[in-house]
Amino acid sequence: MKNRVPEWRSVRRDWLLHSMGHTEESIKRPWVAVVNSWSEMNPGHYHLRELAQSVKRGILMAGGTPLEFNTSSICDGFVVEKRLVLPFRDLIAFSTEMMLRANSFSGAVFLTTCDKNVPAHLMAAARVNIPSIFVTGGPMLPGRFQGRDIVCCTDGRPMIGKYMAGDLTDTEFRTFSLTSHGSIGACGMMGTANTMQCLVEAMGMSLTGCATT
Repeated sequence: MKNRVPEWRSVRRDWLLHSMGHTEESIKRPWVAVVNSWSEMNPGHYHLRELAQSVKRGILMAGGTPLEFNTSSICDGFVVEKRLVLPFRDLIAFSTEMMLRANSFSGAVFLTTCDKNVPAHLMAAARVNIPSIFVTGGPMLPGRFQGRDIVCCTDGRPMIGKYMAGDLTDTEFRTFSLTSHGSIGACGMMGTANTMQCLVEAMGMSLTGCATT
């Protein structure tokens, strides 16, 4: 197990873990990182805090000790300064790698969803090379407007043009704004938030159906 270090070096860590309620038994089990990109800053990650509780229960049932830590998360659609988006991916990858290396985890479960977060966590997983699996956040459900399904960004951008051209009233545009995004999850268009989740599944890094549910 990677989490065990020579006795004289691990005793200080054990003291710290005991202060948080860990037992001698839980410390001896394999430590499994729950790498959670939960955030209130975007719908792709908003539900991951609750999902992490199920992940931790599963790790305990399998005989491991789950230890959760959060990583930064970013939504391409939410960020104002677009030049920061790609560097943010590298920041997430490096910081996640450092957490996993510094604490000598035996394995990791990554909870991740959006455009830059999924590849960042893939990069970190490849670098540390420990047993890892991904639980992706899945897609956003369609919204509804004027009796038809709406895919957030795909249908949203033309609506902005129609409104600016005077083809939509203020009330219609406000109604669209309130109903165009049907749920939490990755924005529903064919963008990298969804394609990266599908890639993770195709690579065998997540369970079948994880990217589409």
